[in-house]
Amino acid sequence: MMTFKKISQFKQESKGASMVEFALILPLLLTVSLGIYETTNYIMLSAKVNEIASGLSSWIAAQTSTATITDCLVGANLMGANYNFSAKGGVVVSGLQQVGSTTAQKLVWQQASLGATSQITTSAITGQVTSSPFTLASASNLVVVEVTYNYQPTFSYFLGIFPSVKLLKYAQSVPTGSGGFNPLPAS
Repeated sequence: MMTFKKISQFKQESKGASMVEFALILPLLLTVSLGIYETTNYIMLSAKVNEIASGLSSWIAAQTSTATITDCLVGANLMGANYNFSAKGGVVVSGLQQVGSTTAQKLVWQQASLGATSQITTSAITGQVTSSPFTLASASNLVVVEVTYNYQPTFSYFLGIFPSVKLLKYAQSVPTGSGGFNPLPAS
């Protein structure tokens, strides 16, 4: 009878209930909060990488020298300085030229930041574009900027639930101005 009375008193006691409820909810609350932080950070980074691609594309399309293209690649690092772009990102700038009156294009020149590789594949014989992970505007000369960034979530090492992501953003512009399409000098 004494045991039944103690169990009855224990059921009525509520002093530690809120602490137990908080301890049960805390992992979920932390996971949701960190998920919101990581999602916001990813969206802001994606927008910044897109901004770098579109800005460089339009600016490089108006350039005519190697020096200014190199300056643009340095500028990409400065634009993404808050995200350590120089260590985690890369830029590839490609000049595509229309082949005659066809819709085919060939790679005329390409310049990249250290360690960056293009996603555009070309024929080794003709230099014509064979595939690209994005749609290229056809029937025109183009400057294509590909920007990649290896996104490592802030809390991935802590929780292990947010995966690393490789962002690829691109932009393309039709070169402006007069003169030759190839801004790199002939070798």
